[in-house]
Order: sequence, then structure tokens, then C-alpha cells
Amino acid sequence: MEGSKPKNLIWVFGDQNQAQAIGCSVDPNARTPNLDRMASSCVTGIGGSPLCSPFRGSLLTSRYPHACIPGHDYTLPDDARTVAHAFGEAGYRTSYFGK
Repeated sequence: MEGSKPKNLIWVFGDQNQAQAIGCSVDPNARTPNLDRMASSCVTGIGGSPLCSPFRGSLLTSRYPHACIPGHDYTLPDDARTVAHAFGEAGYRTSYFGK
């Protein structure tokens, strides 16, 4: 991105949601108009773990949950390379808000 300003990126995710808990998915009873509107103009996906800490570790590192954070009482490995490293190298400033 040399010579140009990086585009803004906002990454919104929740954990412990069932795949069908969003209206744009398969459940006609789920009413989530704002999430549906966001999903219509972006990439969506489903996490690989029902536990929040392993899911977040996997999301941030692209490693399988069991190879990164196997449970709630674990931290990221010291050598873990995260998406923040890749974005930083591409000229982005990153922040993480939430739990």
C-alpha cells in the first residue's frame, strides 16, 4: 500500500452463537436486520469452537483452536503470530475492543 492510505476495516464478531442465529442464515424466526445488512456487503463465517477463548485464539492466529488455545484458562502462545502482525506490516494500526 505504498503511497496510498489503507482502507478502513472493522472486524465484528461474536462468540457462542449458533450458525442459524442470524436472520440472513437459515432461521426465518431470527430477526437481525442490522447484522443482515452488514452481512450482505461483507465476508461472513462461522467459528471452529463452541468455547469463546479457543474461538478467539483461532480467529486471531488462523490456527486450529486445539493447536492454539485448548481451553478457557490458556493464553496465546508467546510465538503466536496474529492478524494484527499482518495488518501492521501492511500499514494498518489495529485495536481490539471487547472481552
